[in-house]
Order: sequence, then structure tokens, then C-alpha cells
Amino acid sequence: MSRNNKPILRMAAEIHKQYLVRSSPASPIEFSRVPYERCLKLVRQLRVAHSRDWHGAAECVRRDLIAALESHQRELQSLSTLLSNMAHKPAVVNMRDIYEELTALHDEFDGVSWHAKQGTLSVATESIRLDDVYLGSFEIQLDCRSLPNAHYEIIALDAQPPSCNESVTHPHVQDNVLCEGDAQVPIQQALSDGRLTDFFQLVAITLSTYNASSAYVTLADWDGVPCVDCGSNASEDYRMSCSRCEEVVCDDCSRSCEDCGDHCCGECLGLCHACENCYCGNCLKRCDHCGTRNCSGCRWEERCKRCHETTEQECKQNRQPEGQRKGEQELEEERNPASVPQVRPASPDTAAAVQSHGVGEAAVPAGLR
Repeated sequence: MSRNNKPILRMAAEIHKQYLVRSSPASPIEFSRVPYERCLKLVRQLRVAHSRDWHGAAECVRRDLIAALESHQRELQSLSTLLSNMAHKPAVVNMRDIYEELTALHDEFDGVSWHAKQGTLSVATESIRLDDVYLGSFEIQLDCRSLPNAHYEIIALDAQPPSCNESVTHPHVQDNVLCEGDAQVPIQQALSDGRLTDFFQLVAITLSTYNASSAYVTLADWDGVPCVDCGSNASEDYRMSCSRCEEVVCDDCSRSCEDCGDHCCGECLGLCHACENCYCGNCLKRCDHCGTRNCSGCRWEERCKRCHETTEQECKQNRQPEGQRKGEQELEEERNPASVPQVRPASPDTAAAVQSHGVGEAAVPAGLR
């Protein structure tokens, strides 16, 4: 490329200004909350899995949490190393060096673009495929106004996000932010030294690598869907739809109805009040007397067996002949005389009161008057 390329020369002059205005090495540290929040999310999922006795899901989430914590620990270690390196005086970057870097950058990448108004320098990567998963090409967009600090975005030019999270466009990119991992220190050092070509190469290489333990979404789960019960991603071979609500449920959380055999999620299954086995909502009916939900084997018509037996006993008593019930009552009185009500005799003064008008007067034969 020509050494008198004016567009590159103007670009170099603008970028050189940003290196000149730095009076002291500003802190390049920007602590991302994304890895920390991912750990918190996995902790919540683990609690849910344990509380509902989803042992298989709990084991999967436990492994993901260990990997996330280890990845977060590595990032913290990288930040610690970077802080230690900040004590060193940054290298002096002159305009000629920047011009040479930009010339080499055009030779290394095809899609190099400079946006003067936004102050951004961008390159486009080739299409990336990791473990047979097509991710498309990406634009690495560097904000030159923040130089020498590493403020840049990873923009998917042909976005192929996983079905479970559209904000993830690459296993290590979420919301256009790259999880640099071990590459964080070399990337920042390249910008501090004015090595722009090295910066873009390091980022492109990081995009071409894959580490399942630090991925926002693993490639194995790229086509996965979150389970409605435990929240973990379930790939196509390890998930099914609830026959009731049609939500996705993983194999570990799926349960089948003891009666019809339909597979359901935890919300659509219930326990029979009598036998305590799992049944879907269609196979559990409420007793019209006590209101409990029972399976077909634990109910009789519209009532549970307990209420049905109680009703049968009452009906049996009501169907007894009158004489039999009377005989049983007399037998009970003989066995327990105290239960028989006592009748008090009437007093002579009130036995036959004779009124003044003769009402109530007893008739006396004529010979006795």
C-alpha cells in the first residue's frame, strides 16, 4: 500500500490526537457485572432444583456454577495483573507508528472502515464456525476516542443467536461485549503501546476460540430451549413439550401421569389426595363433598372413597324399617336406663282444675250426689 495514502494519513492523525491528550495512564479497568450476575442466576436455579427434588437438574446446574465461578476467578486474576501493570509508564506513541499500524491493518483485514464523526475504527472478520455451529462474521468496532483504553464492541454482521438468548451472538459475546478471559491483559497492552493491528488480531483470535466453561451459552445448548421448571437449557434430543401447557421441559424434570402416561411439567402435575401419586389435571377430579383432588382409582363416581363410604353408611341407616329402628331404640334404653327421659306426675292441685263456668267439671252419677 502507498506510503502517501491520504485517507490513512488523516486517520492516523485523528488517532494520534487521542494518544497525545492522555496526561496520565487512565485506568483501563471496567469491571463487568455479567459474569457475577450469571453466577447469581445459577445459584438461584440450584436452590430451586434442590427445593423441588430435581436431582438431575441440580447436578447439571452445579457443574455450570463451578465452571462459571472458575471463569469469574480467572477474570478477577486478569484484572489484578492489569492493575499491577498500570504502575509502568506507557510507551510513547508517535504518528508514524500509527500510520504504519493502519497500513498493516488494511493488509491484514479486508473490511477496514473509519467513521470520523463517531471516532470508530472497525474491521470485519471472516465467517466463524465453532464445533459445526455457524456463527457468521463479526465487526470489531474500536472507540478511538477512549484510547488507550480498550472500549470496543463486537457486532454480529450475520447474527446467529441461540434460541434461548438473543442477546448472545457468540459463546463469549453478550450485548456486544466480549468476555476476553486470559486475553484481557494482552489486548489492553496492545492498545497502550499503539499496536492497533495486534489489538484487532488478538480480538479476532479470541472470537475464533471456544471455552465451554466460560461460555454464556455453550455450543451444545446453542439450539437449546430453557426448561420451564429448572431454567437450564435443553437441547432438542433432551427435551419435550408438556402435554398440558406445551411449555418446554427437560428430560430430568419431565414426569409422566400415572394414569394416562402423558408427560407434563411440574406445574401441570398434581398429587392424588389419597394415594399421593402424580397425575395430570385431566386425571384428577375434585370430590363434590370435601373438595379434595383424587385419581380414578381413589374415587367413586363424583366422590372420593372416604366420602362415598361415609355416605353409604348414612344411607344404610336411613333404609332400616321403622320397627327395626324402634326395637333397637328400646334395646338401647334397656341397656342404659339413664338415657330414658323421666315423666314427673302432676300435682293434685293442678290435676283437674274446675272452672267457675263448669268447664272441666267431672260428671258424677245421680246416686252418688
